[in-house]
Amino acid sequence: MLAHAAAAFARWAKAGFAMVARPVYQHRLATCHACDHLGDAPAERLVYRLLSNAGKEHKICTQCGCFVIRKAKLPTENCPVASSTNPQESRWGEPKTQR
Repeated sequence: MLAHAAAAFARWAKAGFAMVARPVYQHRLATCHACDHLGDAPAERLVYRLLSNAGKEHKICTQCGCFVIRKAKLPTENCPVASSTNPQESRWGEPKTQR
């Protein structure tokens, strides 16, 4: 998980720490909240305790392990699950990318 997070951070830094537009973020987050792969961060895992925001949502994607409220903001990231209607797109409706 740490290697995945470090790689995501490097991609985000290379993109100038940009964030997606608010409507894109809201769409991504709504998609995640409706997804069957949304779960609670494992409380016993130190990395999740260290990275969580006190008092904020602690939901993660069980497919990639990322906090959805953070990942959904990053233009360099994508949902790891393919769309059920178009396997070339993620569930966010964006083109799948190889990482």
